[in-house]
Amino acid sequence: MSRQRQDLVAEVAGGRVVVVCHDSGRAKALRNLGARRRLLKRREWTLSFAGDADLARILAALRELGIPLLGGPAGWPPAEVCAELRAKGLIEGDFLEALHKGRGEYLVRAYPSEPPKPTSREPGP
Repeated sequence: MSRQRQDLVAEVAGGRVVVVCHDSGRAKALRNLGARRRLLKRREWTLSFAGDADLARILAALRELGIPLLGGPAGWPPAEVCAELRAKGLIEGDFLEALHKGRGEYLVRAYPSEPPKPTSREPGP
């Protein structure tokens, strides 16, 4: 079984964004954004940021490259960080979320634009 390697934003913490990139075209685009390749992890690139506005600019650029953000049920994954910036009005629009399914496997989906609203049922006559 062959698995396609998934490019994704793996981490947002400590003033840096970590991107895992296997695609050479995207790697060139990351370099143009100012990303630096990590020394011992050649498929990982880092982008430094200073504050929410700078982070929002970086995440918007990565979204334009079609790179999904890692999501998940625990912690503070990049998809949740982006959703928080969107709630603050610092970033607009939809983005892709990558959910880990198993070793090297991800489900990529559109992150919901807004949280689902509860439906209320009105009692009938």
